[in-house]
Amino acid sequence: MATLEKFDLGAFSAQGDEVLQDIPVCMPLKTVFRINPSKNRMHKGVILKRSNDNCHWYLIHPDVARSGCLSGLWKAELYEGVRSNGASFVLPVTHARAGREERTDSLRAVVAIARRSWAMMVSDHEQDSWVVTKPEDSEKLQSLEPIWFDGEFSRLIEIAFRGRIITTQNEASAKFRKTSCREITEDE
Repeated sequence: MATLEKFDLGAFSAQGDEVLQDIPVCMPLKTVFRINPSKNRMHKGVILKRSNDNCHWYLIHPDVARSGCLSGLWKAELYEGVRSNGASFVLPVTHARAGREERTDSLRAVVAIARRSWAMMVSDHEQDSWVVTKPEDSEKLQSLEPIWFDGEFSRLIEIAFRGRIITTQNEASAKFRKTSCREITEDE
């Protein structure tokens, strides 16, 4: 057991504020937001997977996706977003599965609007689509300049997916192990 004299508390010192940043990968529901209009602040053709509890997105390396060791993968686009309070987020726009094209198309329309002005979005469950709504203070908001993430887009993605980037089949197996299935050993 380590004694207090040998314990290096300095090794736990945070270097800058970046360590404390929490950048969610989410749909910005019921909040005013913008999407960065720059083509350099988005990325097409990534592969995502939802966590087993459906609370988080994982970024999956294409080699892992091609290996076939994971199911429930989504091809997607990632966009830099910011809320009116200055909080950054990453918006995933997943490509439609059969019969769900309206949902993807409507979300792309939301992105197009939010690249030009502040917006809010809600889910229209009846139409299975996303709808832009006018923010209450829309005139006041239009003069508000967005405060974009101060760093490279790749760094934004790295922070947003911290601990949820799968680059190997071993990582995929460890993160998405089926706990509800009984494992069969060689003795059985």
